Amino acid sequence: MKTIVVPINLANTDPKALPVAADIARLYGAQLILISVIPQPIHQPVLAGETSESPKPEPLQTLEQLAAPLRQQTRHEGLTIKPTVTYSDQNPAEVVAGLAPDLIVLGARNAGFWQEWASGTRAESMVRQAPCPVLVVKQPIAHFSPRNPVGALDLDENMKKRHVLPFGVGEDGLSRFVYVSTPADNRSPEQIRDWVGDWARMQGYAQYELAIRSDRTVSEGILHYADETGADLIVLYTHGRAGGHASVAETVLRHAQVPVLIMRM
Repeated sequence: MKTIVVPINLANTDPKALPVAADIARLYGAQLILISVIPQPIHQPVLAGETSESPKPEPLQTLEQLAAPLRQQTRHEGLTIKPTVTYSDQNPAEVVAGLAPDLIVLGARNAGFWQEWASGTRAESMVRQAPCPVLVVKQPIAHFSPRNPVGALDLDENMKKRHVLPFGVGEDGLSRFVYVSTPADNRSPEQIRDWVGDWARMQGYAQYELAIRSDRTVSEGILHYADETGADLIVLYTHGRAGGHASVAETVLRHAQVPVLIMRM
């Protein structure tokens, strides 16, 4: 891992993602980029002596203030933190993608997640369009080191390729999974276990635990299982497009109390 990006909404700065991103960056020797994308109309006039790429001092100063506490912590000594302000008419997700990140870390509140960020970094779009895994942090975390992760599986043929997590989890890696069966699901437990067995072999999981749960919706089943087992990280696999399993991811993101890692299928 070389680059971790944290998009910052300057209208509603929420620093809970920064310590988590810094912990991961320090562990893997990655650079940490804090970026704020400020909308700029295509035909906005440019004053003499000023270029459209020149960041205004106020936003950059805000990002520097957010970065300062991280630089002062002993455990982040030597960490490269790069605050960046970009004026662009592009979707922020496209700007972030241009940085070629290995991981994007977003901070978000619970139920009001999408509404609060709709005019800022547009987190929904970020999750759907990101070219890499996205980690969404819901609560402040003193030190990010998930020990009890759970992966939510969907029997989608697009998942049948090797997926590598962007950071280590637990002593044995990601080894506990849940499949949620809804009333409209006609798959038998045997079919589910056979499919997951094939998928696990493709991922190189020699030992794993699979729970098959019944619930009204897939998202509710995932959340209920995570609560019951005390999971400290939920891993979701999604196409990234609207509808389908992307809707499951959005619902889980709205209501989960623990960090959620979105893996692109």
